[in-house]
Amino acid sequence: MNLKKLSLGLVALIGFGLTITLNTFATKKVVTLKYRYNLNTENGINIASNWTNVSEQATPSGCEGTAIPCLVEFENSEYTNLDAFLAANPTTEQMENSGKVASHKDLQ
Repeated sequence: MNLKKLSLGLVALIGFGLTITLNTFATKKVVTLKYRYNLNTENGINIASNWTNVSEQATPSGCEGTAIPCLVEFENSEYTNLDAFLAANPTTEQMENSGKVASHKDLQ
């Protein structure tokens, strides 16, 4: 009888643990993060304080130009935040190669 109670308790505990684990992973919402570069120089492109979060804008306006990234967009499942994106792509060339540059601007 005690073995049966122990088995039922163990099954319940495992079931509870699986439920908590699955709910934790299922509730992660994927969102698109969008940032606009504030400067008109390539110097400083890898510093987070030089970027403005425009994620709340459904379609943020782009910039006009071709020289340097102006607007980057990525999902939080790819990079958790701007710091993670900049750490992985610290140069203009790496940002371009990431495929996350949505718009460019010219140097001034």
